[in-house]
Amino acid sequence: MTDLEERSRPPGIAAQGILTIGARMADRARQYSDLEPAGRLRRLAEEMYQIPIVVPILPIVGGSGVLQIMDPSGPNTGYYWSVRRITAQGFTAGTVTAYRNPTVVGGAIVGNPEIIPSFTQQGTNTFGRGEVLLNPNDWIGWSASGITLAAGYAGVQIQGTADCFPSWLLPEYLM
Repeated sequence: MTDLEERSRPPGIAAQGILTIGARMADRARQYSDLEPAGRLRRLAEEMYQIPIVVPILPIVGGSGVLQIMDPSGPNTGYYWSVRRITAQGFTAGTVTAYRNPTVVGGAIVGNPEIIPSFTQQGTNTFGRGEVLLNPNDWIGWSASGITLAAGYAGVQIQGTADCFPSWLLPEYLM
């Protein structure tokens, strides 16, 4: 019995699932590479879809806050997200900043993660295709400082959309 079989329940299911997923992705990539350019663009249109960026309310305590959620704010394994729109609302003063893959320790972002957009007032940032590209398993973290909440808001509200597509379609998406 292998180490993988010992840890999976029932034994062997993890290895079997990984092999099946890998074989299906390789088969789809092979089918895709045989297409003519017009067929590739059609395939991209069939495989790509818009996904909402869903962020819980960013809680503000003493004018600042930090939010790190990994699952709903980035692509899963095998997919890319091209962020197209991010909206931050519910504050009248301060700065809200989005980071790619931040590390949060003790309620603060540490290190120097990549800044995606920054909001010095509530509003919407829009991005072109591939400008803010999240790799598989990336996520967006948020920080806020000097925030004065608008009347009726319990925290900063953040939402947006991203184009989601399989990783093997990245070259066509960026063309």
